[in-house]
Amino acid sequence: MLRTAQDDRIWFISQPAHAALSGFFAAHWGNETFAAPGRFAPSADPARLAAEVIFGIEQHDNGWWEWEADPTLSEADQLPVGLRQVLADPNSAADRWRVGSRRFERDHPYASLLIIEHARQLYRAGRGESGERELHPIFSGKSPMAASGQAPTVAEDLLNELDAQAVAIGQRLHDSGGWQAEALRPEHFEPHARMVQILDALSLALTSEIIPSTDGGSTEMGRKPFELGWVPRTTNDWTTLRFEPVGERALTVEPYPFDVAPLRAPVLATVAEAGEVSGWGPGLPQQLLEFELRKE
Repeated sequence: MLRTAQDDRIWFISQPAHAALSGFFAAHWGNETFAAPGRFAPSADPARLAAEVIFGIEQHDNGWWEWEADPTLSEADQLPVGLRQVLADPNSAADRWRVGSRRFERDHPYASLLIIEHARQLYRAGRGESGERELHPIFSGKSPMAASGQAPTVAEDLLNELDAQAVAIGQRLHDSGGWQAEALRPEHFEPHARMVQILDALSLALTSEIIPSTDGGSTEMGRKPFELGWVPRTTNDWTTLRFEPVGERALTVEPYPFDVAPLRAPVLATVAEAGEVSGWGPGLPQQLLEFELRKE
């Protein structure tokens, strides 16, 4: 659960809703200067590869489904605790990835491999083992989510499990041949894996206070400017996207990576008036937030 206090309200956006927003961005990614998913290199079936990439991005947080259905509540207000509070328990955090990395393994092996790689890079960054191009934007600058919170043994055990899963799925994709085997090539896999991180970060920047702003502090649900670096434009061309707020939930993007302009992106939030509501339930109002991304 993404929990953000803003404008005398507490905004709650579920992990699946945030991830679905990432998938929406993936479905609209690509234009005359940015390669679309599945088209970073030749493929026997780029449409099927693209569908698998978009599905993986959309479902990268599926391990939170069960928690979101019955969230941990704060003792202070009986409302769900935020993501940072949940991640303070390293075992709980690792369990979310154990569930999420396996849920679609049978029917969507390439999407599952991207989800696994996403988790691996997050944990490697927390151990100081990621290169600049693999570093998730959540760790850029003075991120509110410090990498030092990971328990070494828990992280090492999880990484060992994810490494073994990745090897098994990779072998299965290789043996399948065709587009699935081609998708393992670095010219496909590296930009696709980075897209999971970038579109996860973009959604977090708009729906939470987790991603750092270029002005200092956080993006405040898209109210502050921010940058996302090492974004794949093509296989061999990586760039930085710069986001500048120009109105309520409206931002310009330079360079512009989407197939339509402006791009209007919806996400569902639950809203509680700060200090006036005690208790989590279906009676709390919901609001559809729409973010508009524009060309500069």
